[in-house]
Amino acid sequence: MKLTPSFFSLAGNRRKGRIVRAGRARIYYEVYGRGKPLLLLHGGLSCIDGLRHQIPFFARRFKVYLPERPGHGHTADISGPYTYEAMASQTAAFMDALRIKKALLMGYSDGANLLFRLALRRPDLVDRFISVGGNIHHSGCEPSFQRELKKQKVSGVDPRYEAYSPDDPAHFYEVFEKCRRLWLTQPKWNMGMLKKIKASVLIVAGDRDMIRHEHSVRMFRALKNAQLAIVPGASHAALKEKPGLLNKIMLEFFTGRAVL
Repeated sequence: MKLTPSFFSLAGNRRKGRIVRAGRARIYYEVYGRGKPLLLLHGGLSCIDGLRHQIPFFARRFKVYLPERPGHGHTADISGPYTYEAMASQTAAFMDALRIKKALLMGYSDGANLLFRLALRRPDLVDRFISVGGNIHHSGCEPSFQRELKKQKVSGVDPRYEAYSPDDPAHFYEVFEKCRRLWLTQPKWNMGMLKKIKASVLIVAGDRDMIRHEHSVRMFRALKNAQLAIVPGASHAALKEKPGLLNKIMLEFFTGRAVL
């Protein structure tokens, strides 16, 4: 199996994708590697391509599942607003449909946020999980991000959306607005929710992340079984900015063994 960054960035490249019904959605997903199941969950307005630096690394050690949520990548959108509760339910339905009884999970940004809800609602599915750039309240984002998001205008369709999505390219504007509303108003959970999560959790943020450090630290302290990693020289895009360092940190968390 040869996977390179260019494999995931070339629009039109032949993909090893499959479709499964999960709740109201028909979820597109890809699978690589073998061994213990590991789900990698992409961020908002992104897709599997955004995890291209993690896929070949983890596929050498685990059976890596890569679902794309409605309105993202190769998965058609569904009606209604985006919520993290719905995303968690879709992820649970995806795992149930594929008969994945329990897995390791890593989520980035939106993919991270939904994991807190999944771990609370379906603890049977979650072995341990990593939140990269996640938050449990929208106030955890830097105020400058919120201000810029409110006035941001979309000048064109994202090339990956146009290349991959089964929906009309013009639907990208609706997807963007649903993501904008989500990020401005959600999540809105409290720290008490985290105290009910039993799974081991690794909280990851860049030292220049748009998630406020105070918020990440409060999340870390509220969880019963947590570790915290602030990645030096990284923004919210730590997965692609510091993949060598971060992949080793995540692998050590998943396996409980030091990675040299």
